[in-house]
Amino acid sequence: MTPWSCFYSADVAVKKYLSSAALPVNKSIVATSFYSTNNGDMNPAAIALSAGLDKQAKGHNVLYKSPIELLSTDVDRLKESSHIVLAPFKYIKAMPSKGVRERLIDCLNWWFRVPQAELEAIQNVVDLLHTSSLMFDDIEDSSLLRRGKPTTHRVFGIPQTINSSTYVLIASITEATKLQSKRAVSIVTQGVSVMLQGQAMDLCSTYLGECPTFEEYFKMIDYKTGELFCIAYALMAAEASSPFSQSLESFLTLLGRYFQVRDDYMNLVSDQYADQKGFCDDLDEGKYSFPLVHCLNSLSSASESDGRALKIMLKSILTARHSTPDHRFPLEMKVQVLEILENSGSLQYTRVLLSQFDTEIKRQLTEIEQLSGMENKGLRMLVNKLSV
Repeated sequence: MTPWSCFYSADVAVKKYLSSAALPVNKSIVATSFYSTNNGDMNPAAIALSAGLDKQAKGHNVLYKSPIELLSTDVDRLKESSHIVLAPFKYIKAMPSKGVRERLIDCLNWWFRVPQAELEAIQNVVDLLHTSSLMFDDIEDSSLLRRGKPTTHRVFGIPQTINSSTYVLIASITEATKLQSKRAVSIVTQGVSVMLQGQAMDLCSTYLGECPTFEEYFKMIDYKTGELFCIAYALMAAEASSPFSQSLESFLTLLGRYFQVRDDYMNLVSDQYADQKGFCDDLDEGKYSFPLVHCLNSLSSASESDGRALKIMLKSILTARHSTPDHRFPLEMKVQVLEILENSGSLQYTRVLLSQFDTEIKRQLTEIEQLSGMENKGLRMLVNKLSV
């Protein structure tokens, strides 16, 4: 099953509705009332319909196709035109991907034993939501590259990418209707609402140029990143063929935090990330990634004058982005920011935090395995692969 095979599930219902729209009317009444203008002329829509009326006329009473029924012929063309709305989606899907979320679902299914059809539907829901969010994110962040390729909106334009992303978002909800649980749709819609709140928090801090507190940062990434993991978990728990009593909420929330902080760190220091997204791309986007959050909050509480001066310098560099023609950092300014993050100990603190997250994730995984009596080697391998 392809992720976009769900887009046409409403066709039959639409056709049944539209096929009932034919009504017998009196031709003379039609010509002189509904289709006439004040001066007696027929309006353009009437002229188009009158050709069909004349062909079907039998005396004065005719059976004609109403404007709604005429649209039914377009339903068969939906599949033909869907390639247009899906083009941005297919473009980003063709990019190289690690498939972490899909593999996570497969690993979790070792515990939940979700039937294959429902498992595929859950994978499709998560994939559609994730891909939709990527297209929206790249627009909102003014990103230039995604996985080493030009971002979708740079290829197809912002309007078409927004349209495709919205189409895919709706498709994820349609896909959720294939699941057995009556709660499936509400799980998805409520989860999407949480993800959008997280994105709003991220965009707000960027727009206002206000660094979030540690608490605000982790709340933001719990909503924005961790919630998609929780959507997958909730859907799998609702569709499980064998009950799994152990709660995974804390484990998946922590995994989401690790995933985002790791991404923040790698964006600043990884050559591979630089090739795929651009060197220190988060700085160009004005994002307050975790190393920046740590640095600015730590310098705010520093009593030494050197610390306060360093904070002013860092904030001045970050603000200077707005004075450049394209609101992007020159290379030398990015290097300055990296030097401040390294010298202040914020990059080292981020590495330590990631190590602590990694240890706690593995501890919780071991505890879940022991309490359930079911070792999950696949999930442990996935966690190990994510380690920095």
